[in-house]
Amino acid sequence: MKTHYIILASCYAKGTRIVIDALDEEGFLKNKKFLFDKFGNNLPISVHIIPTEEEDFHSVVLKDSYFDDVRVIRDIKKFADLVSLDRKLKGIDIALYILAKMKCSHFKLEKLTYLCYADYLCKYDAPMFQDTIYAYKYGPVVKSVLKKFKKYDLADSNDTNSIAFPMLQENFTKSKILNADDGLQIFNSITETLNLYGDFSAKNLIKITHKKNTPWEKSGKGEKRNQIITDEFIKHYHCNEI
Repeated sequence: MKTHYIILASCYAKGTRIVIDALDEEGFLKNKKFLFDKFGNNLPISVHIIPTEEEDFHSVVLKDSYFDDVRVIRDIKKFADLVSLDRKLKGIDIALYILAKMKCSHFKLEKLTYLCYADYLCKYDAPMFQDTIYAYKYGPVVKSVLKKFKKYDLADSNDTNSIAFPMLQENFTKSKILNADDGLQIFNSITETLNLYGDFSAKNLIKITHKKNTPWEKSGKGEKRNQIITDEFIKHYHCNEI
C-alpha cells in the first residue's frame, strides 16, 4: 500500500491543472513549506491524500477520475514556476474577462482594457498588468490584445463588428484575475471601471481618450511608431479622461 500526498493547483497560463505528488508525509510537508515560503498564505491549492497499491501516479487516476487530466510535475521548483505564471496578469487576461462580460468591437475592447489599467494605476500606484501601453492612431493600445483580435476592424467606431466570446468562459477569466497578486483588489477595480464605461459606445470612448492633455495626446497621438504611453504620463494626465 502506498499513500500519495498530492498538492494540486490550477495553471491558467497553460490551461491545465498541475500536481506534485509525494509518497511520504515528510516530502509533502517540504513541498508545502516551499510553496508557502515563496507565495505566502494567499495560494489557491488543494491537498489530497489518496492510498493506492502502486507508487505510479497512474494508480491515483485509476482510483479517482478527478485526476485524469492533470499534469504531473516532478520538481517542486518547476511546480512553483508554473504557479508563478498566474501571479502576474497580462493585458489579454483583462480583455478576455471584458469579452466574457459583454460584446464589443475590437476598438471598444482596446479602450476598456486601457481604462481598466489607467484607473487602477492612478488609484493604487501599481500596474494592473505587465504589458506596455502604446499610442496608436486610434488611441491607447495593448499589443497582446491587438495581436489576438487584429482581424477585427480597429476603426469600427460604431461597434457593429462585435467580438463574440462564450459567456461560459466568465468563471475561467475571473479565476485567472483573482488568482493573481492583489487579485481581489484588481477584480474590484475592473468591475468599477466597467460599471463606469461599459455602456459607452466606441465613439464616446474615443472622445474620452482623445481629449486634450490626455496620456494618449501627450504621447504623440500615435504619430510616431511604437510611441509608449508611460505610467508617469497616465498618472499625471488620466484625470483629464475622467
